[in-house]
Amino acid sequence: MRSCIRCEKNIEELYLICTECAQDLFSENIFWIASSPTIHEPVIDRYKQDSEATLRVGDVPDDELEFLEGEDTLTEIKNIDVDELDSEDYIRVQKRLNTILAEMGVTNNFNPDVYVFSDKDVKVFSEIFYLVEELEHKFTELQGWSNLYLKIGNLFFYTGKKADTSAFEMEFREKVTDDLFRESEGYYSLAIETSEDKIFPHLNKGLLHLERGEISGSKERFETVMEIDPDNFKGKLGLIKTLIKLEKLDEAENELNILLEENNEDKEIWYLKGEIAKLRDRWGGAIQFYNQCLKIDFEFQDALIKKCKILLGRGMYSQANNTFDEYIKENKYNPEVWFGKAIALYEMDKWGGAIQCINEALVLDPQIKEAWVTKGDILGDKKQFDLAIESYENALKIDPDFQEAKEKLEDTEEKL
Repeated sequence: MRSCIRCEKNIEELYLICTECAQDLFSENIFWIASSPTIHEPVIDRYKQDSEATLRVGDVPDDELEFLEGEDTLTEIKNIDVDELDSEDYIRVQKRLNTILAEMGVTNNFNPDVYVFSDKDVKVFSEIFYLVEELEHKFTELQGWSNLYLKIGNLFFYTGKKADTSAFEMEFREKVTDDLFRESEGYYSLAIETSEDKIFPHLNKGLLHLERGEISGSKERFETVMEIDPDNFKGKLGLIKTLIKLEKLDEAENELNILLEENNEDKEIWYLKGEIAKLRDRWGGAIQFYNQCLKIDFEFQDALIKKCKILLGRGMYSQANNTFDEYIKENKYNPEVWFGKAIALYEMDKWGGAIQCINEALVLDPQIKEAWVTKGDILGDKKQFDLAIESYENALKIDPDFQEAKEKLEDTEEKL
């Protein structure tokens, strides 16, 4: 057992915070888990204007924009009294909120790779969300600002997809993700209803469907994007991802080859080529495609993990271990990478290093049930059966139906 980090109530050692405290934190700041602990400053200095944002992140404003360094955006939002607003104020405030989000790096195009937010940023986002809810409740007959809805949908999608929920108890962890995705879908639907240019709302909603495994929904959204703009690159990629999910590999590969003729420097194209090769059990080709992807962006986690899983599966443990080492030099906070390195070291009979790496992985994410099983295996090999049993039991606390953990627990208990 361990103590909740907020109220000090006893909870399972797999978690850091009890459900009640986690719920309280969400009620105070609905996006709190989307902040990066290493970021302490807002994304960029704030540029204040009442019209829709025209700046991209990092752009320098021209003379037409008033530059207010140190503007306290949070205070500005909290000082807006919805009861005092009329219908003209409604549109003005919505445009202003959209501008704030744009200036803080929340793009219309869902791009989680560039979303990096501080604690202060996500507090602002939360206050914007609650303010928009108040506005919608009062001005039910008015049409809202589509880009504002779109950005809020992106924030919910990002929080559900990328934020670390490993500190939560398991049932609450799943509920959090479902609730965040449901809010995201609702705001994307609002954006579609109120938008003249519907590409981004349909595109982002398609990505959300894909993330949730709702293939028919994703296919419909991406096809709609292509009807609006037949040359839309992200729409094409979305359709290809859907084709892969539907196991229409020939069709998906043909579309990827067409895209490669247009752009051979996009990491996602090479990654998807690798996925198709892997599904066809062409592991050599898959590694080549993942390598090409990693040449473009070595920190592209999905490609790295998929490549190393193939290496591990083919017994190339030293090569996998070296690849994990290169990644860890740049990013030591990825639990999957530490776990993969642990497997490589275990297979190389380097048990001490393997245990250290598994412990690193489990500190970052104690919910990796496979890591608990592997830790149990190593401890069992070292004849530390009591500790091995604890590891298998932890895996079963995460997933009571995890058959591998059940069988190994029974086998180990017989050795005592």
